[in-house]
Amino acid sequence: MENFLLNLLYILEANIILFVCQLFTIIVVLKLIVDKKSASNILAWLLAILFIPYIAIPFFFIFQRKDTRKFWQKEEMSIREYPTEQICIDENLICRNLPTNVINVFSSLELPTLTTRNSFEIYTNGVDSFNAFIKAINSAKENIYIQTYVFKNDTTAKLVINALEKKASEGVEIKMLIDSLGSLYVYRHNRRIFRNLRKLGAEIVFFMPLMSNPLRNYVNYRNHRKIYIIDNSTAFSGGMNIGDEYMSPFEHEGMWEDLLFKIQGESIAYYLKVFCSDWRFATNQQLKFEVKNIVNEETFIQVIPSGPDMQKDQLYSGLMTAINSAKDKIWVITPYLIPSADLFQSIILAKRRGVDVKVITPRNSNHKIVDRARASYIRDLLDCDVDVYFTEGMIHAKAVLVDDNLAMIGSVNLDNRSLFLNYEIATFVYSVKQVDKLYSWAKIILNASSKDSYHLTNKRSSLFAESILKILTPLM
Repeated sequence: MENFLLNLLYILEANIILFVCQLFTIIVVLKLIVDKKSASNILAWLLAILFIPYIAIPFFFIFQRKDTRKFWQKEEMSIREYPTEQICIDENLICRNLPTNVINVFSSLELPTLTTRNSFEIYTNGVDSFNAFIKAINSAKENIYIQTYVFKNDTTAKLVINALEKKASEGVEIKMLIDSLGSLYVYRHNRRIFRNLRKLGAEIVFFMPLMSNPLRNYVNYRNHRKIYIIDNSTAFSGGMNIGDEYMSPFEHEGMWEDLLFKIQGESIAYYLKVFCSDWRFATNQQLKFEVKNIVNEETFIQVIPSGPDMQKDQLYSGLMTAINSAKDKIWVITPYLIPSADLFQSIILAKRRGVDVKVITPRNSNHKIVDRARASYIRDLLDCDVDVYFTEGMIHAKAVLVDDNLAMIGSVNLDNRSLFLNYEIATFVYSVKQVDKLYSWAKIILNASSKDSYHLTNKRSSLFAESILKILTPLM
């Protein structure tokens, strides 16, 4: 009798667990449909729940929370209030060889951020980037705003802190916004690392802190933006975080290939807007600023943020428009290549219509799982005769170059996380002169890279793992 009751208990327990899993599966599917998720996203979650329900179900309810903050709300801070030159999409822009289709898409999606009076300088070397960045900090007279995903506790970071401490002692306003997950070590030890800087009056805030305010802690939505603003007149952005891998006072083994650029002019208003919006979200403080944008040089630039704080996928729409409109060439530089199905097909179709498509990516990135997940995409690209170049060292730069008049650079990787989840910022540059500089940099990387794909194993077990990971890529 006792054994019978135990067996009955086990059967009931198993059925209850099965019922709960089925119930949660139905809830997950309904929520994904209501949220208008793609079929691939729904399939990925279903497979995860099927194979690892005890992990997948809690992760879903943690990761699928959506921040409904509306970044471009007119009542909050209208982008039209900035004294930038109003530019009409007319024959004048066509004569200037600007990609009016991309510009029109952003304007129709309520992002008329096109500016013309800007200076633009590109740094493709970590030492040059560090020297320019430190020089700008040392020249600050009024304020320094820093927003980054990774802030390390290494030589470069300590030199930056020392420079900031000096400026803080001179009365310069310093505000730093650091992602708590991307900079986990510094987040955990920030009282020690930033003790002196805080004593001097600097404010250091961590975005969505992991140990506090759990109702607002959406772990899946990280602030991946890199924005460094000096005196409301100079902005640095790109792929570089603050750490030895990205920038350094001296060349060293292990330094990554990356991009940093400096902008002065009208577009500073939009970098400030992004920083101030994120600062308000993290601190409830409303910053007031006056833009200093007197520049006589002409470079057409659009600053395009993306993430949970945007009402629409403006950046993704602009990128898709640029790729679908390409006539001559598309060069993609990205450390992590896990594109959406639509983006991947657009790249393949561009190749089939005769566009010169080149993809530059590291042979081995700093994330082995991502390397496994991207392998199937690389195989498909190679099958379609797309030129894929592998760098021997880590390349962290993010750039999409289209024809001779468009470059998208910034913090955005070509993966689902960057394109649809993280808080990101991209800069669209429409200047033949500046785009040509980026092509020259890319050619240097090509010459030091290899098209040899020997690292892509053909073992059956590896191919099976790649197939599973490809299905699960919408969750990465």
